[in-house]
Amino acid sequence: KLKISEALSGALSKCYLEALFIKVELEDKSYFYIDGHYKTVWSSKNIPRGFRTTLNKTEKSLEQVILTGGKGHPLILLTCPGDRHLTKEMFNLIDAFEGACGKDIVKVTVFDREGVALKMFQEFDRRKKYFITLLKENQHKGESSFDIKKDYETYKTDEKTGKIKSRIADADIILQERKKGAGKENEEKIKYPVRAGLLRKEVEGREKLIPIITNLKREDEPDIKKIADKYFARWPNQENIIKDMVYGIELDRNHGYKKVEVKNRTLLRKKEEIEQNLRGIAKRIKPVVEDIKKLQEEIGTIEKAYQDRLKDLNKEK
Repeated sequence: KLKISEALSGALSKCYLEALFIKVELEDKSYFYIDGHYKTVWSSKNIPRGFRTTLNKTEKSLEQVILTGGKGHPLILLTCPGDRHLTKEMFNLIDAFEGACGKDIVKVTVFDREGVALKMFQEFDRRKKYFITLLKENQHKGESSFDIKKDYETYKTDEKTGKIKSRIADADIILQERKKGAGKENEEKIKYPVRAGLLRKEVEGREKLIPIITNLKREDEPDIKKIADKYFARWPNQENIIKDMVYGIELDRNHGYKKVEVKNRTLLRKKEEIEQNLRGIAKRIKPVVEDIKKLQEEIGTIEKAYQDRLKDLNKEK
């Protein structure tokens, strides 16, 4: 077996960068797009499963995490087990690409809600890189959750009628996330301030609020419209590219028949969560058990004193 896949992938990435990317893309502040594509694996063996959003079900699969350039060029791909999350592979993909190219060129990364996690955002800051993504619906309570810095202005209009189709405002929001392992009584949370582009548009007769979030500062990019443009460019520059790859280069094809059976990682994760909860409960119970023990000792002392006094009274009679 020739172990050349990683070396070949890196060499191809460098060729793509030099041939398609440097002169065209770097003028546009090095915007890149990252997304995952699941391909089904048919096997009776217990292999990792991934949730297929389009099919609304979980299947045995592999996940392919793909990085494309700001002009739609696919640049590098990593194949992972189907149960791997985008947050676990995003920086692996960026590191693999930059390592192959020998350049720190991934400045701004655009991805969907799957990559939303405060620890991920903190890692982007640590690496002095930027992100653009969508805020999850359960992370805000509407417009009142945001501090609007620049009021709504026209974003898109109908080319034929001139009617306003959408409006956008520049705002801030402080995101909060409970620290892993913190109990309900321990409300210690991670706080992370982000900039938000509040997009209002009509969807099926109802006005919808779409918050686009980023760590790009206003001094780096004053125009919130340009940030929104970069996010919505995911479809022509990434989503449609991946669809073309599925048919054009048979992206869903699995090569070879060898499959390595793994332990049921879903059950292992649940087991780990239960054990972690049990450790937390045990930690909270320990001082209560100690208090109960002290009270029992005090009750024993009082009971003995009572019995001794009762014997003395009986003797006096």
